[in-house]
Amino acid sequence: MTFSLLLLLAAAAPDDPFRSAATQEIRELIHGELWEHYDIASVSVIDVVDHTGEWGGYHHGYGIRTVAAGFVAVRNASWNSGLNRQIPQHLCDGEVELYLLCRPLGFEFSGTVEMDLVFTVDGWKVLSRNHRNRRRFPLANYLRCDVDPLDNDAVLIRKCFGASPETLSAPGERDP
Repeated sequence: MTFSLLLLLAAAAPDDPFRSAATQEIRELIHGELWEHYDIASVSVIDVVDHTGEWGGYHHGYGIRTVAAGFVAVRNASWNSGLNRQIPQHLCDGEVELYLLCRPLGFEFSGTVEMDLVFTVDGWKVLSRNHRNRRRFPLANYLRCDVDPLDNDAVLIRKCFGASPETLSAPGERDP
């Protein structure tokens, strides 16, 4: 009887407010980083590291947490109005720099991101990492992937995005 009551109470417990806020912030960041060309099918928090006392001197810290999350995004039919539609026409045939734009409708892109969230007057917000040198690639500052700072662009894309000439074609276009 007691065990059943505990299970019922556990099932009724509300979600962790931080995980809910982190999931929403990560979802919005991924959507924006992918130029709104992908719908975010799922985001799941994998790990949270609290930095209390590490980045705040002798105080309790500034409310900074590092979050790792897995995600799945699916290519939609929209095109970001800030991007020229003519750009990928010639690049999709041989270059991989814009491969996320070149993927067909319904293409599924997944990965793991890691980001810092800071507590602000507006709640938990992603702390930007866009100061890093690989900003020209979507999510490159947040994706967990094994890269060497000396890697060239093609190697970086292959490692972080799983892109290669074989994977750039639409499903069904490749030879079996």
